[in-house]
Formats: sequence, C-alpha cells, structure tokens
Amino acid sequence: MGEEGEGGEGVSHSTLTPSPSPSGRGEFSIPPLLVGEGGEGGEGWSPAGQWGEGIHALILSARLPRKNASWQEARAVLRVQSAQLYLHTRGKRSYWSVEPPTHGEASANPYRERFRQGATLVPRTFWFVQLQPTPLGFNPKLPPVETYAPSKAGPEKRYRNLSYKGTVEAQFLYATLLGDDVVPFGYRHVRLVVLPIVPAADGYELLNAETARAQGYTRLAEWLDRAESEWNRLREQKAGKANLYQWLDYQSKLTIQSPTARYRVMYPNFQRVSFASVVDVEQVKQEAQQRYGVPVSGFIVESALYACETNDEEEAHYLCALLNASVIDERLGALRRKEQKTHPNVHKKIFDVAVLPLYEAGDGRHRALAALGRACALRVREALASGVLDGRLEIGVLRRRVRELLASELAEIDRLAREVVG
Repeated sequence: MGEEGEGGEGVSHSTLTPSPSPSGRGEFSIPPLLVGEGGEGGEGWSPAGQWGEGIHALILSARLPRKNASWQEARAVLRVQSAQLYLHTRGKRSYWSVEPPTHGEASANPYRERFRQGATLVPRTFWFVQLQPTPLGFNPKLPPVETYAPSKAGPEKRYRNLSYKGTVEAQFLYATLLGDDVVPFGYRHVRLVVLPIVPAADGYELLNAETARAQGYTRLAEWLDRAESEWNRLREQKAGKANLYQWLDYQSKLTIQSPTARYRVMYPNFQRVSFASVVDVEQVKQEAQQRYGVPVSGFIVESALYACETNDEEEAHYLCALLNASVIDERLGALRRKEQKTHPNVHKKIFDVAVLPLYEAGDGRHRALAALGRACALRVREALASGVLDGRLEIGVLRRRVRELLASELAEIDRLAREVVG
C-alpha cells in the first residue's frame, strides 16, 4: 500500500484508495490487484505475462471503520494472505485465480451460445396482467384482465401508474417469471402476460394492431391500439426511434424463443449466490390453469433471466444441478461486491469461469447430477406447495431457506461438479 510489506521485494508499489460502501463504511468495493515482475526495488517492472507455474501473490483485504480512514486505522485491520495465482484465459476475457488452469481452459464452452437472455417485456404495465373475474364468472376464451405493475416495474416511472382493463383472446395469454420469482431448483408462481405473438416455424411471429385485426383478433387489436397510443404519448420525441413492437422484440429476444421446447434451464442475471432452476412448460400450463382458471399458450423467458432450451429432461436437470454447485459460485466470487445496493450483472460470465461439458447419458456422473437435480426440483416444489417453504418470504431469505433444505443434496452435487466442471 504506502509501504513495502513482507514479500514486497521487486514489486511495484501502488496506493489503493477504498471507496465508500452503501453502509457508509470504507472498503475496497471491488478487490484490487496489481500484478507485475521486475528487478529489485521494482526496476524494469512490466505487466505480468502468462506464467504456467503461477506467481506468488499477497492478497490484501480489509473493512475500514469509516470513509477516508487513515493509514494507521487501515493498517490495524488489514489482513495479508500469501497465495499462488494463476492466469486463466477464456476467449477475450482473462482473470486471476488461486486454482490452476485446466486442459479445457482454451476449449469452447458448449453451452455458452445456447443460453440467451429473455425478452424485454416492458413497459410492464402494458403486458403484465391479472384476472378480473366477476360474480357471474367469465368466458375462458375471452378472459377479463387488467394490467398492473409487478414489484419491480423498471426504471421508467412514467409507466408505473398506467392501468387498463378489457378482454383478450386467451391464446395470447402466456406465463412468465421475473428474477424475484426464482429460487434454487424452483420458483414461487408464474405470472400472466398478454403478448401479441403466435407460434411460427422457428420461433414466434409478432403481430401489431393492424395484423391482429386483419386476422380476426379484434380484442387483441383493441388492446394494442391502447398500448400504441400510450407508448406514443409517453415517449413523445423518442417514439420515432423505436416503436412499441421493436422495443418488445428488442434484438429478437422474444420471437427467437421456441414454442416447442419443453424445458428451460434458467439463471437470473442479477444474483448474489449462483443458482438456477428448470421450467417444464407443460407443468407451467397445468399450474396456470389451476391457479388462474385460464389456459396459457406457453412460457416466455423475461429479460431478468438467461435460459437454455432443451427437450431432454435429463440434460435440463443435469445443467441445473451444475449451475447450483458451489464451484460456480466460488469462481464468480471475485465479480461480486459483498455490500451493495444492486446485485452484480452475471450475464454469461459463468461460461468465462467454468466449462460445463455437454450432457452425456453414458457418463455416470452426469446421470447422477441429473437425478440429484430432478430430486431437488421435486422437493422444492412440494415444500412450496405444502407451506414448508413460505413463498411469501423476502426472496433472499427464501433462497437461503431452500439451500438449507437441500444441504445434503447440494453437498453431493458439489462433489460431483468439482469432478465434471472444467
């Protein structure tokens, strides 16, 4: 830091300034690292190269008692650990780890391209709906619905108070999940959305008010007329940059989703502890029918989640088990801040730090992971249905309770995953 400490010979000095944390205490919000080599006293210092045998390093960590703490205060709480660091390279990314590189380091990650971010179903008050049944009941083919703002309505405050109601053709009702609905190996309950899409050969076809009316979907057309009007009114000068449908299908993240794939393996983009869950679309359809009394046409992944589509149930549960293993979380650890107001964006960094091998039914470890994943999913589903797990809990607490419930299964998953993950 400001002085040469133990093992500091030949290492260039740098002053590291702690940034304020949300709690008001000073801390290094992102772990700092300076790596280099050179002669005695730091002469001839140059950035570190790729050392196959690793390099000796000192890991400095501290939680300071206050902002702008003095060196004397910092020195009293500073922890120094000796470690061996290894440079890992994954495509265009590289990172340092205490784990040596594996032979699969430079190989392509087979699941990287199969995981995609979900669709931007925003403004949410245009698409997220609740049923509005009457004492006399309703026609399930034309259910009465009303828009609402889910718990996280997004940054656009101007849309949050929008609400309109009407009937819509039931075939345009779909199920979805937000990030706060998902727990390890499961989810609380699905939500209803009205979406102007119909299944097509390689995904979905997006309808607008005009095409919906031309195809005889008059209630959907009326719904979209209102949505277009509100969009243009609230967007004002920005409305010309992207219309309602271009925004809904941003980067084709809606229409590229498969209407025929039965399983989705999903993990949230924002997460403090790595986890994943499996959605069985046929099961979701049954759940929606039982919970809401209306049919849904399928399941759509929302942008808070990344998903891999498959028709292989064994592969789905195998992948889910791996993504719930602690080895994944450990490798992602350096990307996270321990105290923060917002969660870190994971995106596809999982595949930068871990190679997940393609599922092979002939590999006993893969089959064992799939069986464990399926057993965990069933246990979580039953615990939520029976009240053993209270789905009304704050989501962080609920996820922790799930991991406690599955402690023995997770221990076995961790053991197998450390053998399998590259």
